[in-house]
Amino acid sequence: MLILGAIFNCLDPIMTVVAGLSVRDPFLMPADKKDLAESAKAQFSARDYSDHLALVRAYEGWKEAEAQQAGYEYCWQNFLSSQTLRAIDSLRKQFCYLLKDIGLVDHNSETYSRWSHEEHLVRAVICAGLFPGVSSVVDGHLKMLGASESHDELLSAVRLVISEDHCDGRFIFGRRATPAPKVKEATNSKSSAGVEAENFKNQLQTLLNRAGHEVPTYKTRQLKNNQFRSTINF
Repeated sequence: MLILGAIFNCLDPIMTVVAGLSVRDPFLMPADKKDLAESAKAQFSARDYSDHLALVRAYEGWKEAEAQQAGYEYCWQNFLSSQTLRAIDSLRKQFCYLLKDIGLVDHNSETYSRWSHEEHLVRAVICAGLFPGVSSVVDGHLKMLGASESHDELLSAVRLVISEDHCDGRFIFGRRATPAPKVKEATNSKSSAGVEAENFKNQLQTLLNRAGHEVPTYKTRQLKNNQFRSTINF
């Protein structure tokens, strides 16, 4: 992620994200003030629903407050850990030194942060840097990093694969196939056989092909208590 951040000139927020992934969460959630703490964090998340961008904004606000000798008050008001933010600040400096040592960044580090305010670019670099841990399926629910409205079609296709598969061995094995309900003879051109044969995997594959990606693969792993976890890799 650091290398990509330097290449695409959005290094400053990327260093914050990488440092944040290396330490504990700076957002404090005291049990007796959980609602207030979540509200404070939501202000940093804005409408992005991104913990990574929330961290970047929180850190940048803290740096501004520190310059005015108001860092402690800033952390207290926003339920942030001053100790963790200082650890992030220290790691950022180490990352900068390392990138300079390998020759990826020169002494004019500002050049490598000229596109730091382009959030779509920053999101893309974060996503690429965390690959392949971009998405996972836990208990039938899709969790995807940095999902935005522009990905609704793709996310919808993945959800359909997971929710509409009848567990007959094509995606999840080890469970009895759910018999398809009997459908009366259709009055329109779409027959009951066509409804039954509708394959949501084709929809996902079509979307990926349009974007120039390879065909997705499906893997299933047996867990304890005769349970299974299936994964779509694309």
